[in-house]
Amino acid sequence: MRLSKRRWIGLGLLVGLIALLLWALFSGSGLRLALRQVPGLSFDQVQGRLVGPIEGESLQWRNESLLIEIEGLRTGYRFWQLIGGRLVIPEVNAARVTITLLTPPDQAPAEPFELSSWQLNLPPLELPVDLQLGGLQVDQLRIIDAQETVLFDGSAQADALSLINGRLSLPRLILIAEQPGRLELSAELDSRQRWAGQLRLQADLEQAHGLTAELSLAGDLDEYTIAARSTGALAAELDLRLRALDSAPAWDLDLQLMRPQQADAESREGPLQLDLSGSGE
Repeated sequence: MRLSKRRWIGLGLLVGLIALLLWALFSGSGLRLALRQVPGLSFDQVQGRLVGPIEGESLQWRNESLLIEIEGLRTGYRFWQLIGGRLVIPEVNAARVTITLLTPPDQAPAEPFELSSWQLNLPPLELPVDLQLGGLQVDQLRIIDAQETVLFDGSAQADALSLINGRLSLPRLILIAEQPGRLELSAELDSRQRWAGQLRLQADLEQAHGLTAELSLAGDLDEYTIAARSTGALAAELDLRLRALDSAPAWDLDLQLMRPQQADAESREGPLQLDLSGSGE
């Protein structure tokens, strides 16, 4: 009789644990309880389930140097793939995102910059799980600094983004604003292989500044090659080679500047050309 009673107690505990797990995964209360465990996160009117989808009218995340406020969030993820070590988010939509760059308290005065002692230390991108984002749409993206100076005010859209085994893939990120204009960024970088890969930035600043520009970067921390071209109000060509950025940085620069009329007709004086080089050794 005693053994039978123990079995009933064990069975009751098992049923209770299963019921608790189902409540946590498939109820709005379980979702809100889980969100309250995230350090620095506060929210209001969040609906959905821990297994998705998730909707939130107002969320805030804050640390010493950054404040992110999100309104009108619509997202979700594939829960069962998370168990296998991959966070798959089909899409993220937000009506408004405000990013404030805060000044950390008791910040020590910045030391004077010395090129001879400067080094670029980029650790590999390591996440507990692989990340795969299907799409991003932010109707209004606003970035401001601690003095409330507006750095960007526009919209953002990304076709996809992934970070798998330290490799970052961003086929296309588009930022559009009246100031400065339209920016389009793409990147393929492997953070575990000394950040090897390539990056490309296209800027259409015709309306605000009367120029367009394109920049490309390729290589790794041993040597990056950067090429930039601009046309319009400022016609320029730049070729920059950066070497040994994380040990003894060195660089070579070729720069050509032309007056606007020289973009269409060659001047007698020719373009202004600079050839510079230097190192941090």
